Amino acid sequence: MGDTFERVQETAVGAQLKEIASLMLENEFIFNRKRIFKGMKYIMVIKTETAESAGGGSWEGKLNTLKWSLEESSDSHIEHLRKLNTNLDKLLVIALEEKIWPIEEKINNKMQQLDGRVMSVLNRLLVYAGKAKYGE
Repeated sequence: MGDTFERVQETAVGAQLKEIASLMLENEFIFNRKRIFKGMKYIMVIKTETAESAGGGSWEGKLNTLKWSLEESSDSHIEHLRKLNTNLDKLLVIALEEKIWPIEEKINNKMQQLDGRVMSVLNRLLVYAGKAKYGE
């Protein structure tokens, strides 16, 4: 009896959704899609999936189907996250190379200039102290 009631409830929910969709279709001319979706990049389409074909009508079958569906979905999400992480790592390396290398080059140039100045001052001090000739 519980399975029969459940099937009736599923049919009722499906019929209700079908009626709502049909009302939306009949009154589509009222909505201005350009205004509603202005600035939107994506439109999400939600489609119901029934477990009847894969798991049969029993609770156990439906639960197994649901479990399988969730595992499959989570596996695909995990794979997608891995790809995003890899892409993010690549972008970070590129960004760091583009930003850090020019700065590092400038710092190295400044350090070479400072080394030259320090050596010049040191030579002058040594000449002043009489321990070396200027310019050696």
